[in-house]
Amino acid sequence: MALGLVMLAVVALAYVTLIQPRAQKPMTEKEKDVDRFIMTYYGAMSNKSVPRVVALFTEDAVLIDSNGNVYRGRSLMERYYETLLRDIQGYSVKAEASEIKFEGQSAEATYHSKSTYFTFGDTLRPVEAFLDKFTLVRQDGSWKIAALEIKREWIE
Repeated sequence: MALGLVMLAVVALAYVTLIQPRAQKPMTEKEKDVDRFIMTYYGAMSNKSVPRVVALFTEDAVLIDSNGNVYRGRSLMERYYETLLRDIQGYSVKAEASEIKFEGQSAEATYHSKSTYFTFGDTLRPVEAFLDKFTLVRQDGSWKIAALEIKREWIE
């Protein structure tokens, strides 16, 4: 009987520490501000609004895509996003903050995102997962993306 109670306690402890989702700590107001800005980026992506996406970057921003290609400046980013979103009929992104750090007037924000999309003729909607690392700066009282690195993650 005592052994059974010990085993039950071990299983309950394992559930609480390993299986049950951990509650995320509440965001500070500064973190919420960054999160709203990043969600604007993902919303513009979901709406396939290339002008809105590109406007979120600084003039000299750097983008490293999931294939390792480097794009510098808004004009190259505009072509990148036009090409990326051109043939997609339906596109949605879900993202969640992993970490947001501040240093002076800049911030580093890491997000896990999952994109679902389809193109004409698709029978399945592919899902791709990414780790997006944003470097943000304050310009004229609002956030701008100075750098974005997109890394592919595996979905299990």
